[in-house]
Amino acid sequence: MKHLLLFTFIFILPLLVSTGVDAYEFPKFVFLLVSAFTLGIFSAAYKFEKNKLSSLKIDALSKLVISFLIINLLADFAGIDPQNSIMGSYYRHQGFLTLLSGAILFFVVNSSVYNSKSILLFGKVALFSALFISLIAIAQTFQINFLNNFNIPTYQDRIVGTFGNPNFLAGYLVMLLPLIFLVKQKTNKKYLFLKILTTFAVILTIFLTDSRATYIAIGVLLLIYFVRLLFGLRIPKIITGACIVLVVLELFQFANLFIFKNTIFKESPPVVKERGCPESWPKTYPLKIITDVYSIKPYVKREALCDNRLLIWAVGLETLIKRPLLGYGQENFEASIPSGKMHFVDNSHNIFLEAGMSSGLLGLFFYFAIITYALVKATLIIKFSLISFLIIGVFNPLSIAQISLFWVLIGFSQKKLS
Repeated sequence: MKHLLLFTFIFILPLLVSTGVDAYEFPKFVFLLVSAFTLGIFSAAYKFEKNKLSSLKIDALSKLVISFLIINLLADFAGIDPQNSIMGSYYRHQGFLTLLSGAILFFVVNSSVYNSKSILLFGKVALFSALFISLIAIAQTFQINFLNNFNIPTYQDRIVGTFGNPNFLAGYLVMLLPLIFLVKQKTNKKYLFLKILTTFAVILTIFLTDSRATYIAIGVLLLIYFVRLLFGLRIPKIITGACIVLVVLELFQFANLFIFKNTIFKESPPVVKERGCPESWPKTYPLKIITDVYSIKPYVKREALCDNRLLIWAVGLETLIKRPLLGYGQENFEASIPSGKMHFVDNSHNIFLEAGMSSGLLGLFFYFAIITYALVKATLIIKFSLISFLIIGVFNPLSIAQISLFWVLIGFSQKKLS
C-alpha cells in the first residue's frame, strides 16, 4: 500500500496545473507538501505498528541528509529573508518546506524494503509517466502548429507541457528516461513496444523544447554508456575524468576573467535594454568569457546576452565570497546580488552555486557528499538518472517535480533494483 501511494504521487505530481499567474509550480508545491507529510506519517505509523521503530538504524546517507537539513535551517534563519527562505518565493516555492518534503520522500524510500514486484511497478510508473507527459506536449505542439490554437501557453515560443518551462519539461523527461528500463523485457513482451514508443516520444518532446542542456545530458549518457561498453571502465572513473576536464576548463575561464578584467565594453543591443538588462556590461566581467548567442538567428527570441550563465555564475561567486560559511538563505539569490551588478534573476542557474548561496560552503559540502555517496552506491539505472539531473541542474533552475524525483532517486540509490 505504501509503495502504491508513493508511485501514485510520482505519477500525479508533474501533471498538476491550475489557472492564474502561478499555474504550474504552486499546485505542485501544495501537492508535494501534503503527499510527503502523508507518506511520512503513514510510513512511521506502519513501522510503529510492526514494532520496527526501535530497531531502525540511521545509515551514513541518512546522516548526511539530516546534516544538510539542519545547516539549511540555520542558514535560512540567519539569512536575508527567513520567511522567504522557509516558505519559498512566490515564483519558485523552493524554500525549506520543499527541501524538508524532499527529505521526507528520501526517508520513506530509504527505509522501505522493495522486492522485484515493487521495483517493476516503479519502472512501469516511470514508463507511463514519461509517455503521458510526452504525449501531452506533442499534442500541444500539434494544436499550435496545425490547428492554430494559440491559447496553448508557451515559453518564448517553446512548448512547456504541464511544467510551464521547456527546460523543466525536458529535464524531467531525461531523468525518467533511464528509469523506464526497470521494466525488463522478459517480464512481458508487450512492454518492449511501449519502451520503444516512450523513448521515441521522449526524444521528440525534448527536441520540441529545444533544451540545449538536455541535449548535453543525452549526449553525456550515451558517451558514458559506450565508453563503459568499449573500455570496461566503471562510471566513477569516467565521472572523475570528466570532472578533472571540467575543472581545468573552469580554471581557464577564471584566468580569462582576471586577464581581461579591464577590457572596454560595448553597449548591449537595444532589445536587451527593453528586457530590463543593464545598458552596458559590468566592467569586471569581460566579453571574453561571455558567449554571444544573441546574434545567432535561431535564438533571437529566447536569449539575450545578459542571460548568459557565465555572467550569472561570476556575479554569484563574487557574492558568495562575502558570506562563505552559511550563505544568504534559500530563495535569496536576487536579494543577495548588489544593486546594479546584473539584471533581474532569482536563481543562480547552477545547483551547486545555488546550494552555496543558500547555505554556504557548509551546505554545499553536505549536498555534494549526498550526491557523491548516492552515485557510488546506486545501480546503473539510478546513476544515469542522477547524472541527467546533475547536468540539467548545472545549467538551469529546477522545477519542484525535478527536485522531488531527485530525492526519491537518492532514496533508491542504496536499493538493489535488479
